[in-house]
Amino acid sequence: MDDFIREWFTWFEEGMEVVDDKQKSQFFSKCAENCVKKGVLRMYQEFYEECGNDLDIFYSSLSVKGYGEGRVIESQKVYELAFSECTCELSKHGYVKTDQICECSRQSILHIMQSFRDDINFEVERLSTILGGSEECRFLIRIVSG
Repeated sequence: MDDFIREWFTWFEEGMEVVDDKQKSQFFSKCAENCVKKGVLRMYQEFYEECGNDLDIFYSSLSVKGYGEGRVIESQKVYELAFSECTCELSKHGYVKTDQICECSRQSILHIMQSFRDDINFEVERLSTILGGSEECRFLIRIVSG
């Protein structure tokens, strides 16, 4: 990797450490939207349709497809999604090392969920991340209205 690019991402990481959560959320929302459109959005949408547009079936079946490990916490209300490896391309290629980038993953899940059901609102909470020192990335997904 080019030394300047490596150094630029170090500055990026430093910048992410000093912005508040609302600013991070706004920044990574657009990044996540574009990232999922280029990658996994269609894959998850197709699988959701295969599951009869039922979130309980979708989350309980994710591991069958290798799309993460899903779990129904409270039927039609609360779910958990876990990944045993970091799926962030910036991390995989060694550009970032801070878990601040995991806000992009949280926002990606939110965008995917909203693409399934734009008539309800979701909340996604980051529980743990590999870049943060955990063995897996884990997120809690709640239906908050609709």
